Amino acid sequence: MANQTEPVPSLADLKARLLDGDETVTAEQLAHAAELAQWEDLRRQAAELKAAEEAEADRLDRITATGRQLVASFDDDGDAADLDIIRDAVASIAQRADRRKEAFSAAFGALTREGVPVDGQPVAGVTRHLHGMGLGERIVIDGRTVTYIAPGKSVSDAIASGLGDVGKSLGYLSPGLVIAGRRKPRTETPEQAADREARREAARAYIAKQEQAKSDERQAMQAALQARRDKRSKA
Repeated sequence: MANQTEPVPSLADLKARLLDGDETVTAEQLAHAAELAQWEDLRRQAAELKAAEEAEADRLDRITATGRQLVASFDDDGDAADLDIIRDAVASIAQRADRRKEAFSAAFGALTREGVPVDGQPVAGVTRHLHGMGLGERIVIDGRTVTYIAPGKSVSDAIASGLGDVGKSLGYLSPGLVIAGRRKPRTETPEQAADREARREAARAYIAKQEQAKSDERQAMQAALQARRDKRSKA
């Protein structure tokens, strides 16, 4: 029958036996058990320290990845380009409105001097009307009414329409910009519709490219993180 190795008693067992009056416990056994217990405790502490270091390294990697992903999300010059378009459009609308306002005022004054009556019979197909009933001064030319309207409402309606196109409320741009316009359906020629669709597809392609770049960066970060874990596990 094979010899069976006696299990090495633990330090706690030996101490308990001594306290119970066991005189067979030697000083050498007690010293050996104490050394073994200390060795096991140091190994446990080393494992805990290694696990804590790995956990902290992983945490720092996640923080770094989060920061890089956030920066990548904000490193998109699309806003700058769109804001330049809005700026140019507002400037163009304002200049056009000034020309119309000056032309209307000049025409209204000229018709007054030419004796075209207010709310009277047309003269050469032209009549003029003063403020009233919620309407401003206006000139009717062969049945077509021409009046100056400040561009603010049209601009506000355009912004409201843009917000509505993407399912956003009028308060979406608050508090920096308060919109009181109304959403209106698009009125465009087939050429304008085709151009708008082409620009939309270009924007989608740009967004898809940005998302792919972000995905590639995340995968690279995850691969680097896994490589570091593998390296630490082999250390």
